[in-house]
Amino acid sequence: MSIFIFLGYIYSLILSIISSLMIYKNREKYGITTIAYLNIIIIIFNGIVFSSFFFFSTEILFSNSINKNLWKGALMSEISSFWLYALGFSFLKEYRKIPTVFFLYFTILFSINLGVLISLHPIIIEYVYIINFSSDIICNFFLIVNNLSFGVFYIIYFIKISKISNFKNLNRVIFIYTFILLVDIILFCLYLIWSETIFRILFIFVYWLIMTIKCVFSILKPRIYIALTNNVYFIHIYHKTGVLLYSYQFEKSLDPETSSAVWGNILIGLNHILSEFIDKEDQIDVLQTTNAEIIVNYNNEYGFATLVITNQKNSLIENSMQQLTDDFESKYREELTNLQDINKIINVSDFKDAKKIIEKNFKLYL
Repeated sequence: MSIFIFLGYIYSLILSIISSLMIYKNREKYGITTIAYLNIIIIIFNGIVFSSFFFFSTEILFSNSINKNLWKGALMSEISSFWLYALGFSFLKEYRKIPTVFFLYFTILFSINLGVLISLHPIIIEYVYIINFSSDIICNFFLIVNNLSFGVFYIIYFIKISKISNFKNLNRVIFIYTFILLVDIILFCLYLIWSETIFRILFIFVYWLIMTIKCVFSILKPRIYIALTNNVYFIHIYHKTGVLLYSYQFEKSLDPETSSAVWGNILIGLNHILSEFIDKEDQIDVLQTTNAEIIVNYNNEYGFATLVITNQKNSLIENSMQQLTDDFESKYREELTNLQDINKIINVSDFKDAKKIIEKNFKLYL
C-alpha cells in the first residue's frame, strides 16, 4: 500500500467532512438551500464514497470477488456524481437556454452504466505486486463515453457561466477547475483503456486536487451560487401616499411581455401594500406572479416601503432589503420626517442619491 495514497485518502475524508459541515452550517448563504444540500451530497460522493471505494479496491487485496465489487462501487459512485453535477447545474438561472436533453442524456447514461456494471460483471482483477483492473469493451465504451460527455458538458456550462457572470475571478477559477477536470477525465479514460498503474495514480491525485478546489470555493464563495441562481430586476421605494420615491432597474431585466404582466400585478397590489401601513399586524411581504416575486419591506415609522422584483425570494435578498431600508431611513430621515405632514409636497429629486445605497447593498446582482 502506498503511504502517499493512504495520506491522500485520509486528507480526502477530513476535507469532505469539514466542508460538508461548514456548508450545512452556512446553508442559508447559498440563497437556495437545495444548492447547499446538493453541494454536500456531491462532496460526500466524491470525497468519501468514491475515495473509499477507490482506496480499498486498489490498495488492499481482500479477495478477487470483494475487490471486484469495491471497484464497481467506485465506478458507480463516479457516474452518480456526474448525474448529481448535471442536476446541480440545472439550478442555474439561465439553464433553460441549454436544452434539457443534457440532463436527460446523463440520466440515460447513468442507467446504462449502472446496468452494465451490475448485470454484465465486466471487471477482471489482476494482481502482480499491485492491484489493477481491466474491463470488457462494452463496459469501457460506456464509461469512456460518460466521462468524455461530462467533459464536454462542463465546457458548455463554463462558457454559459462566463456569459452570465460579471465576476472575472469566478471565471478564472472555473477555467482552471475545468482544465484540471479535463486532464483528470483523460487520465481516467487512459487507465480504462490500458490498465496502467501510472494513469490510475495520477488520476486519483489530480482528483483530490479538484476536490480541494471545489471545497474551498464552495466554502469561501457561497454567494457566487446566488449570483448564478437569482435575478433581481427592479427595486422601487414607495411612500405610503403611493408616490414612487426612487426606481432602479437592473441590467438583466424582464422581457417586455413578462414585465407588463408583473407591472400589472404591482399596480393591482399597490393599494393593498399601502393599506398595510394602517394594519401592522398582518402585512403582506410577498406578491407572487407567474414569472417573478415582488418582495416588500416596510418602514412603518417613516412611512415608506421597499419593493424588490426578483425571480425567487431568498434570505440574502431579504437581508439586503432590510439593510437597504435601514440605510435609506438613515440617509433621508429628515426628508421622510417632513413628509409626515400630509400637506407637504413630495419632491422625489430629494432622493436621487438612493442609487448609491441600492448599488452598495445589491452589488452582487449588478
